[in-house]
Formats: sequence, structure tokens, C-alpha cells
Amino acid sequence: MRKNAGVSAFCDNKVVFILMSLPDMKKWLLLSALLIATPAFAENWVRYAQTDEAGRYYDKFRMVNMSGNAFIWDLLDLQSPAVDASGKTYQSVLLPTEFSCRKHQRRVLSTQKMSDRMGTGALITEQNVVGAWVDVVPQTPDDDLMRAVCESQ
Repeated sequence: MRKNAGVSAFCDNKVVFILMSLPDMKKWLLLSALLIATPAFAENWVRYAQTDEAGRYYDKFRMVNMSGNAFIWDLLDLQSPAVDASGKTYQSVLLPTEFSCRKHQRRVLSTQKMSDRMGTGALITEQNVVGAWVDVVPQTPDDDLMRAVCESQ
């Protein structure tokens, strides 16, 4: 006899309960975890700056603020395609970023260049080198982003 398990989720502001077998439940949970971990899953980007080169957005749902440090996904949506050092074209850049709210500093945790706009498409280049702490200059887009993430609770 197969055992069943239930999953509840929100869909259009309603709770939906799904009954499925345990093997199917494991597949569903794995797929959900992968979707949440994928940068393109976040469809609720909030624009905080616009320049001639790029629109700048942050993901308010993947924002974490704890013990004076805050983490955010920063997105640069380029106005025109760019080419990396290997000759590959990309149209957006995802920057997981950490802010020190008390010291008014930030550092980029990695850089992901994506083939399509708004952080979607194939990953073209990824650099997993944590950057150095730099001061956030007042009255700049980085300052606006830092205030948004540091003031969230």
C-alpha cells in the first residue's frame, strides 16, 4: 500500500491542498527548492535606479536582514547587450550583495552574467570571488539600495 502525503500552497490568495504519494512529494519538494534557488524565479524585481547603461533592480522577496548585515540580489538590466572577455554576449548581471548597515559599506559576493534581460536565460559567466568591502557613497543608487534593505525587517 502506498502512503500519501499532503502539500498545502497558496494560489491566487487561496490555500490549495494537494494529495500525492511520498515519491512524488519528494520530487515536488526538490523542484520547488530548485526553483526558489534559481535567480530567474524571482519575478518581483523592484526598480531603484535607472541610468543610461542599465536599469537597477532588487528582489524584495530574497532580502535578508540580520544582526546589522543585509543580503540582497541586485540586478543590472543592460540597455544594450554587452560582451564578456570570452566573447559571449550577455544582457543582464546578477549581483548577490552584502551590506554592513552599521558601517555603511557593501561587498559583492559573486557576479553572474545572464544571456537575457532581467536575470533570465543561460548563465554566461560566473565569478564566485567575494569582493572587498567598499564605502557606500551617500545620495547614490547603492545608497538607495542599502537603505531599502537595511530598513527592512
